[in-house]
Parts: sequence; C-alpha cells; structure tokens
Amino acid sequence: MDELYTIIKFIKNPFTIIFVSLFSLILLIVMLTASSSISNIIINSYFNVPFPQGTSYSITSYFGNRIDPLNQNNSEFHNAVDLAANIDTDILASADGIVLQYNVTEVTGESVIIEHRFDGLVYRTTYSHMLESSVVVYIGQEIKASEKIGIIGKSGEVTGVHLHFSLQQLNPDTGEFEYIDPINIFQN
Repeated sequence: MDELYTIIKFIKNPFTIIFVSLFSLILLIVMLTASSSISNIIINSYFNVPFPQGTSYSITSYFGNRIDPLNQNNSEFHNAVDLAANIDTDILASADGIVLQYNVTEVTGESVIIEHRFDGLVYRTTYSHMLESSVVVYIGQEIKASEKIGIIGKSGEVTGVHLHFSLQQLNPDTGEFEYIDPINIFQN
C-alpha cells in the first residue's frame, strides 16, 4: 500500500507534471528532426550533382522566394535551383530511376522528369531548359545515376543558359508530391 501511495504522490507532484511535459516536448522535437534528417541522409546518399564530375558550374538562383528574373516587378516562389554551366555541358541523371515524363513547353522548354525510389520513399527530379533536341532518354527508360539525359541550354523562358533542377518528395499522408530544397546535393 505504501508503494501505491508513493506512486500517486509522485504523479500529483507539479514538478513531475512539468518534467513529463518537457520530456514529451523534447521527444516530439527529436522525432521531427529525425524525420527531416532521414530525408537529408537519403538525399545525400543517393543524389548527385547532375553534371559530369569536375564540371565548373554556379548556382545562379536558389530555392525559395525571389524576384522574377523575367519580370522584375513580381516576386515568385522558385521551386528549384538554377545551375549555370558552359553551353555544351551534359546533364546527367542525379540518381537511379525511371524516366517519367518528357515535355516541351513555352515556359520550361525541354524538360525531363525522373522518378526515384529509395528506402520506401519516392522522389522526382526535374531537369528543365535543356538544349533543343538534346534529350537522349525516353519515357519508361530505367536510368542509372550519372547517365546522360541531355545538354544544358536555354529553351523556354530564360535569361541565359542554365539548368533548372528541382526535387520533389511524395508525402505519404496526402499522396501529393512536395517540392523540397535540393541544396544538400550541391553542398557535399
């Protein structure tokens, strides 16, 4: 009976309530951070810079809010990173996957979307503004990391030669793909 009284006294203690609340909050933060870290570990483990090793390139526009380079009066959310390199630079698959789409539009020019599956997670990479008629892959093709998919160019609405490279991850809760910042690929 004394043991039960001690347990009840412990549970009713205000310090115990505060301790348990703080512990629960810390556990929640750790779980959320771990989820984000797992995604970053996968990105760093499986995805590569989409150019041949040793290629000189620069990031000319980052993921996130920016001033629209085609209309300086507008701001927009940029769902990718823009990578400038020499006009004859090959564009390579950033990771193993399957070619999902090949599109030519006025805005993105020639673009390819590749779907990637790693450790139960699904990603998509998009490669836009490629040199006209340079795409060498087809829809449904299995592709390995570092295989050529096209050549950097300036097709579509652009201010210069570059690759618009985006990364999406499937949200299993909503079934929708969400854009994520691919910057970790370029910081290795």
